[in-house]
Amino acid sequence: MIRVKMEMDTPDLREKLRRQFEYYFSDENLSRDKFLTDLLLRNEELELAIFLSFSKIKSLTVDLAIIGNALAESAHLALSSDRLRVKRRQPFSFADRKPTLRDAKPASPATPENETRVQATNDDSIVSKRSASRAGYFADEFLRLFVDKPARRSPLINRGYAIRAAAVRTFVRRFLGETSGAGRRQVVSLGCGLDTTFLHLASLGQLDACRYYEVDYAGVVQRKSAVVLQHKQAAQLLLNERRDASCGVLSDNYVLLA
Repeated sequence: MIRVKMEMDTPDLREKLRRQFEYYFSDENLSRDKFLTDLLLRNEELELAIFLSFSKIKSLTVDLAIIGNALAESAHLALSSDRLRVKRRQPFSFADRKPTLRDAKPASPATPENETRVQATNDDSIVSKRSASRAGYFADEFLRLFVDKPARRSPLINRGYAIRAAAVRTFVRRFLGETSGAGRRQVVSLGCGLDTTFLHLASLGQLDACRYYEVDYAGVVQRKSAVVLQHKQAAQLLLNERRDASCGVLSDNYVLLA
């Protein structure tokens, strides 16, 4: 069950959040924080949802709107236009990382701690999508299967997630339209989380002659496959579904892999 902690947006709370985020992005911390620097090497902007798995942030709030309000007051950090991502105003010089971090042998790409942090962002994401759908920003009757306790997000958060959902679905539909005469097509979603794009499009009959693949951590796949297979509304969309120990879900039109 997903639990949502509600906090009042107060100056004191915003100050604590701002100071904590500024520390995470400080030269002092980044010089030895491999998890964050690895993320920053791929993208200078980081999703706010990533930090919801950090114990110090979680103890303060899990409300992205409040976090956004706090970071808007920072002189050192900059928010994206949708207030869902944050970056340093002054880029970090990776050459300044301590030699012990730069010269060490590469760590395992999937340590239990890092996997837990990444997977934790999924819960907030699916709750936010459900909030946007309930508020009427976009239609998706399958989100409710994954969210036991809906939570209301701010209009800004709702719009951000609605835009993302619309963008993904638009590109999938465009791909299918442009390849309609190509026979069997494949869509592959890496790091799918509890995304419901397949279920939504399949229910509308928009995935004909297409096999939809989703890939994620084993823990996420286990949760998602249980929901898909146990709810008739979702399971009835699977064509020739059969059990296979190597897959969370295996069917002619949908495969869920860890």
